Amino acid sequence: MSDRCTVFRFILFSALFFTSQVFSNQVSALTRFNLINAESGAVVQSNIAPSQQIVLGDVSAFNVSVQITDLKYDRIHFFTSNGHSQTESVAPYALCGDINGRYLDCSARAGFTSDFTLTAQAYSGNAPVGSAASIRVLVQQPQPTPVADAYFGLVDANTNQVTSTLASGSQLALPDNAKFNVNVRFLNITYDRVRFTTTGGAVREEGVSPYA
Repeated sequence: MSDRCTVFRFILFSALFFTSQVFSNQVSALTRFNLINAESGAVVQSNIAPSQQIVLGDVSAFNVSVQITDLKYDRIHFFTSNGHSQTESVAPYALCGDINGRYLDCSARAGFTSDFTLTAQAYSGNAPVGSAASIRVLVQQPQPTPVADAYFGLVDANTNQVTSTLASGSQLALPDNAKFNVNVRFLNITYDRVRFTTTGGAVREEGVSPYA
């Protein structure tokens, strides 16, 4: 009976130890990414959480390294949504690798000219440990929405000539008993029709220039 108890206790202890190790590996690990200037080797952004985004901005030659704390591992496998895959077994663990600490440039490789998702998975031997962490890398700067500058023209309906031009937000003072029309033109945007509405409830759409 005592031998059976000893074996049972050993199995129970081993199971608890293994479970605690797996639990600590998967729960307490903290993954952070770093944006590296591959030309200078300088860290441009550090401690970037997976919930955030990496924006390259003016960094044309780049690499991305990863650091995982509270986890025992001996290599990190990187893979991206653009088809790149690399495994690094020594620090610094970087997406496109390094040579004696000199970071290699990801932009020199095919597939890194547009935005992509980077995923890093730690391994101990041949077994993955912890959870994979992913982050979005924005290579191309988002283009700002163009601001349309609108200019209104007061048109003399008798001569069909524009007598004055005013920017959006200005006030238009009409002469007494004037026969008039108002046209509009927008800068910095492409459009094919204009919808006019007035506080009096009038609505009109124009599909050809001049939009009046």
